[in-house]
Amino acid sequence: MKVIRGEEQAVHEWGGGQTRELAIGPEGATYAKRDFAWRLSTATITSSPSSFTPLKGYRRVTVVTRGAITLIHEGHHRAHLTPYLSDTYSGDWQTQSSGVGEDFNVMVAAGIDEVVQIIWVSEGAEPLCVRRDGDIVALYVPQGEVLVSSESSEYQVFGGDLALLTSPSKGSGEMAITWSNGAPELAVILVQLHCKEQAS
Repeated sequence: MKVIRGEEQAVHEWGGGQTRELAIGPEGATYAKRDFAWRLSTATITSSPSSFTPLKGYRRVTVVTRGAITLIHEGHHRAHLTPYLSDTYSGDWQTQSSGVGEDFNVMVAAGIDEVVQIIWVSEGAEPLCVRRDGDIVALYVPQGEVLVSSESSEYQVFGGDLALLTSPSKGSGEMAITWSNGAPELAVILVQLHCKEQAS
């Protein structure tokens, strides 16, 4: 497992605010070239309304982590999102956002299935065990601090950090998440990506 700290993440400005790239794959791929298979990022939306950059051929999941944001997909649905509600939509669509806040984003190309879960950990509670079954497993901590145990190692993961496993051991099927510091109850975002090409 690798922990990508907040200070290591690339920060870019966009029309609606600021975005941080948490992780991208495969190795060597870039967002600018649109040659990535998957990408995890966060965004701070400070301008309303804002237009999202079209991402033809990609599926997107947006989870709001702070504030309230409405996503308006022209010719499709709209979704009003408050913290830890999510929306899944096509990058082909014309999408605008209304409202200000912060969000977490998953972008995947064809051939990858994503499972995004919100997990709550509480002060004083026993470690929460989560099954790891994706080809790529990521745990994002929006605020606070948690302790993650995986494959006989422990990692302190702070607010804004991403814990990433790109080659999970097939023999070790769980990771344990324990509250460490912050609000009495913390939300963390678990992403498991299943690469169909690797499933055969």
